[in-house]
Amino acid sequence: MKSARQVILLAAVALALVSATVTAEPYPWPHGPIVRTIHNIEPPAGFHRLALEPGSFGAWLRELPLLPDNTPVHKWNGELKAQMYQRNHAAVVDLDVGNQNLQQCADAIMRLRAEYLWAMGRAADVNRLPGNQAKWKGGDWPAYRKYLNGVMANTGTATMAQSMPKPHKGYRLMPGDVIVQGGHPGHGMLVLDVVEDDAGHRKVLYGQSFMPAQQFHVLAQKTGKSPWFAEDLLREPGFTTLAWTKKPFTDADVRLFEPVK
Repeated sequence: MKSARQVILLAAVALALVSATVTAEPYPWPHGPIVRTIHNIEPPAGFHRLALEPGSFGAWLRELPLLPDNTPVHKWNGELKAQMYQRNHAAVVDLDVGNQNLQQCADAIMRLRAEYLWAMGRAADVNRLPGNQAKWKGGDWPAYRKYLNGVMANTGTATMAQSMPKPHKGYRLMPGDVIVQGGHPGHGMLVLDVVEDDAGHRKVLYGQSFMPAQQFHVLAQKTGKSPWFAEDLLREPGFTTLAWTKKPFTDADVRLFEPVK
């Protein structure tokens, strides 16, 4: 029978192992030195960031590494995105695109969710992602990254819009939520951060990839470089972006990931 001291030591070792799994490398893909993150994007005057649960998807997104200011968006093949759309972003996330035309809008959202699950030591939960038909059987991160190409190949906005849960009426946006219109083509954006003022008004930071596959970037408003969108823009009639004009986004397009249990 183990003594109380042995039990405490074993518990401490187990906790250390779990902590190492979760925090050793929260952003495991190759990237440069982390100098600036989503957290460093200044909120508008009078607004403050929402408190988030440590270890949540939103908290993880808030620390995504960014490339230097004024970095242009490149497509998957290394070409620059058209100049007219270079004003469509306020920052570029330091995340590889891969060497195939895979990591488009919905795919980039699934990629980030999957990378978060890996960082939390919950890679097996990737099997529950919308549209994922190829089951993860284990391995190291390079194998996981290769596996994610298959996940992205089977991911689309139509699947996301149909299979992801909708929030209840009156729901307030939170980091980690998805705005998606299913279609061929459709489009999806990821809520990267949310700020609020003392009156309860919220503004939202959206991230996206697009077609063709390109670097994941922080969206800017059509009127300028401000990346903060009022939450109530989702009320009817909704809003469009510089690149997505097919149909305005509204609160009917909000979807949620299943919580990590």
